[in-house]
Amino acid sequence: MARRLTTAGAQVALAARNAAALDSLGAQLQAPTFAYDALDFASAEAAVAGAYEHFGRLDGAVCLAGSLLLKPAHLTSAADWAATMGANATAAFGFLRARHGRGVGPGVQ
Repeated sequence: MARRLTTAGAQVALAARNAAALDSLGAQLQAPTFAYDALDFASAEAAVAGAYEHFGRLDGAVCLAGSLLLKPAHLTSAADWAATMGANATAAFGFLRARHGRGVGPGVQ
């Protein structure tokens, strides 16, 4: 997604928990990078604040953090389910919560 956005002329900031992959992609795209734990709201706040500080505004946000649980329902434990939902719903909510109200650009609510 970041490659497509930069190819289309967008400036992007990247946030991820895998520091090596993050730094590598950031260098390739000449994009600022921020450490980000998708399940930690404070981490999301820090990443969004860093991007806002770097660019002075944010016109959009894309959260691609998530997880896929490949087990039949009868073999899925409550802990498995909670971890999967956390990685999918909580990650997106925390990131968009941090994004809301910062440097709103055209077409962003």
